[in-house]
This record gives sequence, C-alpha cells and structure tokens, in this order.
Amino acid sequence: MNRFLLIFLFGFLLPQNEDYFQILTIAEKAGIVDVDDLGNIYTTSTGRLTMFNAAGKQILVFDDRMITKNTALDIKDPDRILVFAKDFFKIFILNDLFRITVELNLTPEAGLNDLTLACLSADENIWVYSKSEKKLMKISDRGDFITKSAIIDDITGTKTEPNFLREFHQKLYLNIPRTGILEFDNQGNFLQIIPLKGLLTFCVADGKVCYVSGKNMKVYHIDSGVEQITALPDLTYIYTMPDLHGSELFMYYADLNTVGVLSVHTTQ
Repeated sequence: MNRFLLIFLFGFLLPQNEDYFQILTIAEKAGIVDVDDLGNIYTTSTGRLTMFNAAGKQILVFDDRMITKNTALDIKDPDRILVFAKDFFKIFILNDLFRITVELNLTPEAGLNDLTLACLSADENIWVYSKSEKKLMKISDRGDFITKSAIIDDITGTKTEPNFLREFHQKLYLNIPRTGILEFDNQGNFLQIIPLKGLLTFCVADGKVCYVSGKNMKVYHIDSGVEQITALPDLTYIYTMPDLHGSELFMYYADLNTVGVLSVHTTQ
C-alpha cells in the first residue's frame, strides 16, 4: 500500500472541506515538521527529533541536547537524514535507525565556520551557505570542498540574508526573503531568480513552487508566472512544509499544540 492511499484512508475519518481536508492530526508540540519521500513525518522539539509513520504512529526518537530551536533538518532521504546543529557548530547525518553515520565539526581550521544553512545533495554530498564568504559550497562527508558558487551578493546586486536552502530534483534553491528564490544547478552555477519574496519554506516540483503565505497555500508556475491560491484552516501556524507529488499537494504543519497534515486542492 503506498503512502498516499494509507494517508487518505485515515483522512476520511476527519472533517473535510472543498478546498482541503484534514488527513492527520498528532498531539505533538513541534518547532519543525517535515516529510520524507516515504511519507514518514519528522518533528523537532528541544532536545528531541521524532519520526512518525504516515498514520501518525511514533516510530523513532533521537534524544540529543544539540536539537534546539535553531536546528535545521533535511530529511527527504530517510536513509540519510541531515541535522544541522547550528548552536553547536556541527552537522551530523543519521541513518534510517537514527544512528549517527557522519559527524562534521564546523571549525575555522577546516574553513567551515560561519555556516548558516545546510542541506543534502543528491550526489551524497552536502550543500552549505557561508555567511562570511557569501557563497554556496558543496562539501563531502569529510568536509572536503568540492565546488563553490559565485558570491551571492554579486548575483543579487544587494546585501543578502538567506533563510532556507534545499535541493529539489538535482537543482539547488536558496531563499532570500527580500529578493526571491535563487536557482542553481548541481554544480553551483546560477540559473535564475524566481520572483517570490517573503517566503520561509517551500517545495519545488514539476515547474511549480508551493508555499504558504499567511493562511493561504500558493502554487506558483515558474514558466508562466500564474499563481493558484487556496485558503487554509484558521490556525496559528508555527511551521509549514508543502509537499507536491504529481497533482496531489499536501501541507505538513505545526501549530501551537499539534502537528497536522492537509490535502490541499488548488484553483486559479
């Protein structure tokens, strides 16, 4: 049974709406919520990373003081989970059993200090953003440098403060709220700026950028500039992460007291 069928079976037990329906709710306070390619749901709270399956059952827990409100995750590959412990100047990678397989100390001696963003690359390396160099850098699990981008401020023509970095379908996306989303190829070569400002998180698939703005889900078509908008439930969203698979759009979110999953129908 695929993850979508399993999710939908649970969704029919909960209230529905013509624009969205609630698939799942978990009684969990979380700072971050995200989903991997198998439909497993990950949350963070102080000192803890938790994985739930698509039905909302808790599967694994990783307790570590390095998990803080400033910790960032990249969990699209459940066999290779990146945890960026910014407060402790470390990047570590977990396997599917939450065991540490890689641990990088981000030291000045290694040239890896002053990093503010990190994510996985499809070639099993790691992308990072250096605040001091104003560059994207691809490094190996050992911290060896593989490639670097041009200076980001030179690309945008202004001082930049990126807040989100993620690779989708072998292209890299760096979000700068005041500028838009910068797209790069898998060697760090700049391709274009997608003119969406003020974003916190998003996903990119099939030529579309999906993101939450206020209490609306928006789907932006990169080639045409057409944007579809759907109103979301009236909740206090702490964190949101859209997930687009073909024509099916899901939103994973954390509000004040729960983690939830919505199936969202978008219209122009």
